[in-house]
Amino acid sequence: MSSLQTSTFLHTRLLHVPIEHVYRAFITPSLLQKRRWPKWFTNEFDYCNPVSGGEWKFTMIWPNGVRHPNESKFVEVAKEKIVIEHLCKPHYVLTVTLNEEGLWTRITRQKQFDTPEIYNQIKWFVSNANEENLDRLEALLK
Repeated sequence: MSSLQTSTFLHTRLLHVPIEHVYRAFITPSLLQKRRWPKWFTNEFDYCNPVSGGEWKFTMIWPNGVRHPNESKFVEVAKEKIVIEHLCKPHYVLTVTLNEEGLWTRITRQKQFDTPEIYNQIKWFVSNANEENLDRLEALLK
């Protein structure tokens, strides 16, 4: 098995929403703040500049109040593809592709971690969290 297969989470979903609406949910800070991460987290954004090369600094807040600072960079921002590099630990690159299928949009999220060891340490959390992130996105867009 290659390290790509053992260090990458892949999630896809078909949304009954035009591609422009899905794209907007990824580049509008107020919408990102509402739907980013699992349902039990809240987020505080320090700044979010969703353009290629832009920075994103925010704090994820666990239900028990523990604050987890995050820093990312928007590597690429286009209607069909968004690439975000998570700069703090655990380091990963999130690639989101949006494919128009009539009035529907197929969203594919690929989150690649640096090593299979990191992947294995957090797979219990990330796999469910990624699905919940898509659930929140879908609910927001309805």
